[in-house]
Amino acid sequence: MQPTTVENLTHLSAGLILNIRDTDENGHFKGEFDYAERNEQGTSSQILIRSINTFMGKMEFEMYTDKNRNPFDLKDNRVYKGKMFIVDRLDYEFENYRIDDYMRAEYEITHYRELQVMKFKLLKTRASESIELPSIFTLYRKIGFSSDPYSRVKVTIFDSQTNVDVVTKE
Repeated sequence: MQPTTVENLTHLSAGLILNIRDTDENGHFKGEFDYAERNEQGTSSQILIRSINTFMGKMEFEMYTDKNRNPFDLKDNRVYKGKMFIVDRLDYEFENYRIDDYMRAEYEITHYRELQVMKFKLLKTRASESIELPSIFTLYRKIGFSSDPYSRVKVTIFDSQTNVDVVTKE
């Protein structure tokens, strides 16, 4: 099943909540994200797609000299490139298998640092997989003073119930 297109439904809402659980100083990261699509018709609502996805990836970055940057001018933003790999699991028998054996999809990431935006573009999927994720999506960290995309997506798309944003105490 592929993500629903707007042409198919006139009242489609979709959301993605990404939670990076672990990073290192070399740009590697891993975590999971929740993705859902919902069709709303009047007072009724139906979830069309709901998935929890594990990922790992790497961002390439370099140190920039400090200067006053305009976050809304893309030429002024520091831009980092990377890849994110959707995998079936991270707890695999590494002595007998490779992580490639568990890979489902590969996304290209473009991160605009000052704008606090990450753009994702699907590069490839494993031939045998039917992935229920969009081919292109953009994540915003925050918008304005009082607009919090995370809270709006959590309430509107996920009915305040997500599986990846649970905070664990260490």
